[in-house]
Amino acid sequence: MTMTEGTFRGFDNPMSGVLFSNITNGASFTVSNVSRTSSGEVVNMKVTIVDRGRSMFTSTDGTFKAWLLHDEGAFGWEILDGDRLGIRYELYTESGTHLSVPTFNIINDIDYKQGAQFKFSGGEVLTTAPDGSGVERGSDGIYWDTKNAKYNNWESSPGGTLMAVGYGDITYTHYTNRDVV
Repeated sequence: MTMTEGTFRGFDNPMSGVLFSNITNGASFTVSNVSRTSSGEVVNMKVTIVDRGRSMFTSTDGTFKAWLLHDEGAFGWEILDGDRLGIRYELYTESGTHLSVPTFNIINDIDYKQGAQFKFSGGEVLTTAPDGSGVERGSDGIYWDTKNAKYNNWESSPGGTLMAVGYGDITYTHYTNRDVV
């Protein structure tokens, strides 16, 4: 898997990020200094690709690309040529101790028939979409956009918004379009 820093210009407002190419299952990287323990030890996050999905377009060269974008203290993935992307997030102290902590996750901009699914290694407390989100849990356990709407990031909230609370490692899978999964 190769990583290149750059600017994604696919939206009205360009966003800074990292372009990942040649994504393969099992590929991983570490984000340093994402938090600190109560004793002050640095916490790092290991990010592992667990399901790169399959090519959605015949014009795709098979290298599977995605942007990891960041803006205003948040981050998100933009899948360029796959039907889904499954990612596991694990926390470790600088000394290598694996941490299992509760997390509260909010994602937005689930639109155009996209879907999202959270799985927590230590157990799920709650996953819900607020009233007016246009996002509903399907029989497959995936939360899908049911309106085929166009949302505009946080500006459209609660439209396209999903919240998930749980313990332990997080496996988050984003689905590009329910009609191709």
